[in-house]
Amino acid sequence: MGQRIPVTLGNIAPLSLTPFRPGRMALVCEGGGQRGIFTAGVLDEFMRAQFNPFHLYFGTSAGAQNLSAYLCNQPGYGRKVIMRYTTRREFFDPLRFVRGGNLIDLDWLVESTAARMPLQMDTAARLFDSGKSFYMCACRGDDYTPGYFSPTKQNWLDIIRASSAIPGFYRTGVTLEGINYLDGGISDAIPVQEAAKAGGENHCGDPHRTLANVLHAAVV
Repeated sequence: MGQRIPVTLGNIAPLSLTPFRPGRMALVCEGGGQRGIFTAGVLDEFMRAQFNPFHLYFGTSAGAQNLSAYLCNQPGYGRKVIMRYTTRREFFDPLRFVRGGNLIDLDWLVESTAARMPLQMDTAARLFDSGKSFYMCACRGDDYTPGYFSPTKQNWLDIIRASSAIPGFYRTGVTLEGINYLDGGISDAIPVQEAAKAGGENHCGDPHRTLANVLHAAVV
């Protein structure tokens, strides 16, 4: 049942002098399509408050996109992508899907956002140079195991596409390093275990379902 510790000044005072050392902290963001606007809002507030105590970042699908904006320090980016771009016919077109095309056009989405509001990757690169690490999850199309990719300027947008390539809706998948990849949510929707393997001792989850989940400290 645990040990009973009397609440006395003698017991409390030493505890108050013990500094809290959280260790390496990981921020894990799940996907969920347009529901990712909740995550976008949380990260916008983190940026507004200049709050970034994390050492590791793991994101899947929409979570990968939102974390990209966070690491590039671009508040409002995730909200704009969801509200201005994913609601347009160029991106989501049922008629195109019926005719044999993709229901969602990730190529158009990535190219349009890159042209009109490009990610400030140099900002993120400075964080990486300071020792922080970012991984986006995508699912292998051959054995459906997760792959975790650390982006560079050259492959960043391709990894976002791969992590968001919903099977059936985006028919072709995305080829990375000679392997076809699909939406990361298939194999690891919330990559907390991978964050722990990478050395994260405390994990801050950013799920979009309820406030209670967000406050459920280090578990997600």
